[in-house]
Formats: sequence, C-alpha cells, structure tokens
Amino acid sequence: MKKHVILGLSGGVDSSVAAYLLKKQGYEVTGLTMRLIPKGELFKNSEKVFQNAVIDAKRVADYLGIPHVIVDMREIFENTVIEYFVQEYGRGRTPNPCIFCNKNIKFGALLAETKKLGGDYLATGHYAKNVFVNGKYVLQRAKDQKKDQTYFLYHLPQEVLSKVLFPLGDYTKNEIREIAEAKGLPNHSRSDSEEICFVQKLSAGDFVECRNPELNKNGVFKNPEGQSYGTHKGIVHYTVGQRRGLGVAAGIPLYVTEIMESGDILLDTEKGLLKYHILLDNVIFSNGEPDFSKEYRVKIRHGLTEYPAKIIQENGEISLLLSQPARGVAIGQSAVIYGENSVIGGGIMIKAW
Repeated sequence: MKKHVILGLSGGVDSSVAAYLLKKQGYEVTGLTMRLIPKGELFKNSEKVFQNAVIDAKRVADYLGIPHVIVDMREIFENTVIEYFVQEYGRGRTPNPCIFCNKNIKFGALLAETKKLGGDYLATGHYAKNVFVNGKYVLQRAKDQKKDQTYFLYHLPQEVLSKVLFPLGDYTKNEIREIAEAKGLPNHSRSDSEEICFVQKLSAGDFVECRNPELNKNGVFKNPEGQSYGTHKGIVHYTVGQRRGLGVAAGIPLYVTEIMESGDILLDTEKGLLKYHILLDNVIFSNGEPDFSKEYRVKIRHGLTEYPAKIIQENGEISLLLSQPARGVAIGQSAVIYGENSVIGGGIMIKAW
C-alpha cells in the first residue's frame, strides 16, 4: 500500500515540483494549501496574493492528478505568528516570523492536519535534507547552498523530523526550474516571493504601527555617552545596522546599534556594530547536547555568511563566543549552529556585546 503524503502546496514552483517528485517516487500525494491571511483592510494586498496562489495550486494539482484541499488556519496564524511579530517589534526586537511560522504553523498545526487527513508524512518545498543517521534524524544542508533553508528549520525536534519529507534537498534551484519547465507544470515561470507574506507592500514598521499604534514607543537617538541626537519616529521603524533614514546630522556615519524597550535608540559608528558574544534564549539542540569543546559555524541571519564560534554553557545560560566579530546582531533574530554539514541547534539572540 502506498504511503500517503500531505504536501504543503503554495502554488509556487518549489512545492509544485515537490508534488511531482513525490508522485514519481510512488507516494500517494494530497496537496494542501493553507489559508493564513486574516480579513481586513490591512491585509487586502496579501489576500489578493493568496487568491492567486490558490488558483496556481489548483491548476498544478489538476495537472498532476492529485487531490487538493484548502485548510483555514487564519485564526491560529493571526494569534501566533502575526501577534508575535507585532509584539516583538514593540519590544525593540527584530523578529523572524518565518521561523516562528515554521515552528507553530507549518510543522505544528499543519502536521496535526496531516494526521487528520490520514497522511503518513508531511512534505514541504523547503531546500533542506532530513537524513536518518545512527538512529536519529539529522537536518542537513541542501545541495543548493544559496537556497538552503535549514536556518528556518533548526527548531524541529526528532518527533517532527520523523514525519517530515523534504523532496528538494538534493536539487539546485536551477534544476527545479528545469524540471518544472520540462514537465510542463503550469506555473513553471512563476517568480519567487521573498516578502513577509502578511506585510505585502508595507514596511514592517508601518505594518506594526497600523496594527497596534501603542507599541510604537517614542524616544530619542543617543550615542554611547548618552548625548541626544533628537527624537525619532518610533522604535518599530528601525532595526540594528540601519544607517539610512535616520535624519541625524552628526558629521560621521552613524548606525543603529541597539534599540531599547524604553524607546531610546543607540547610535554609534560602524565599530559599535561588531559583536563577539551572543546570549541565546529558547535554545534547542537537535540531536542532544553538543560537544562544548568543539568549534562550530554560526549563522545570525539567513544567507551564506557564517562565523566560527564556540558554544558556552555557563550559569544555566547558553551563549556563543565568536572567533571573529559579527556585524549587526539583530536582537530577536535566531542564531543557528552548524557542524560540518548538519544543524546542531540554535536559539533566539537576546543580547550581544
């Protein structure tokens, strides 16, 4: 009897080719599109994007001859992902909603939905590998290093990894595009989306201010010595590392180096952006406690840049000691720790110095 896979089908090229590959491998595949975007004026542009995605997903499902279902997850998405995003900005942090969504929605609520639909596995179009090694599931980097998405998946525990398939892990993005075109998938020329799905056409700060104006705390720009450069337009409109749009004439280039929950924003020269130590919260080690004597590689944001680092366990806290300084550590983002080719773990960055 064929194993039944529930595939998150967004209507994009990646998940569409994932559906094709799974079917080719002999799985019974059901495409599932999540309805995530709440109703309301603030989300009208995002709702248009969703409607187009549903049309594309249905076309692909019909073309491949697989069932297609739409599941309404608007309430849980709004109450978890969107609310988390807004509240974190109000604390002076720069959250990563995609990581939070993966944890709570795509590999939380969607995995529960997979069981309801009688699925043996949940599959997504992420560029990552899930390999069973020495009795454990290990999250490994994708073949395409530029598209690798393990940064967004570091928090997945063993019980989730045991039920998850990543069909695209052994392919490059160009190869996926070629397969889509060669097999005549109706959306093979669709471009990738890199925007936050619920913020469409707004800046993050404008979105947060529209959603909850009370969170946009006022305050002043100041230097490390406490000298004021004048007021700013509210903390939700700034992020660590920002230089443009500050409206400060100091005679030298200044950058946002710290956003305080009180409402004040610290400005400093580029040197002030460089950090060697990072304190983590909500730390997860994917395959048990690591070897603290070893040096690992750390990403402080999605992308190719990595820093050599040691994991420090002290006084019940986990921190990172970098061999070379990281520029622009944004509090609220995740630091993800890698071994040779696999994810060791990660956590939320809450302090850097």
